[in-house]
Amino acid sequence: MNREQVKTLFKRIKVHYNTFKSKDQDVFDEWCRRLQDYKANGVFDNFDRYLKEQHDEPPKVVDLINEFIRIEKDFNSINCTICGRKESLSNYDNHFSRCSSIDYICRSSKKYFGQVLNKQKLWELSDEVFEDKYWKFCKKLVDVQELSNLEKLSLRNAILSHYGQEVDGVAFIQEISKGILNGTQS
Repeated sequence: MNREQVKTLFKRIKVHYNTFKSKDQDVFDEWCRRLQDYKANGVFDNFDRYLKEQHDEPPKVVDLINEFIRIEKDFNSINCTICGRKESLSNYDNHFSRCSSIDYICRSSKKYFGQVLNKQKLWELSDEVFEDKYWKFCKKLVDVQELSNLEKLSLRNAILSHYGQEVDGVAFIQEISKGILNGTQS
């Protein structure tokens, strides 16, 4: 349900239960949060059933969501584990790739160059422009002294792979082996 649908539900509840706290913003916000993943028609149907059962008290949000609605719950979307944004399953891989790339360059830019980047502006770039900027940033990052040899080698291999060139797998494995044998990451 969206916020407008919850407002409509609140109006309907208030008509039948004058004790219902429909003016309390915190109550409204909590109902919106709890109902956001449910379909409005299922919640309205449950409210109609609740009225037919002739309860003396206004319904709680839990009274209007049950197993019937859970089956109808929208399983076609997922929240991004990085930014929390709700994305359709069909677009999630693209979103997650872009989101993790933006997160990576923003954290690295702040950590190694002392520059805070605007995530929103990065999201607004076309895919082609963003990809070009991302790989240019990675090329710049390879020269950062604070990076370990393994991090530099990983970045170099990612860049080479992106541009269709052969990666240095032997050096990569040797670098990992050094870290394992020494008990540290180099």
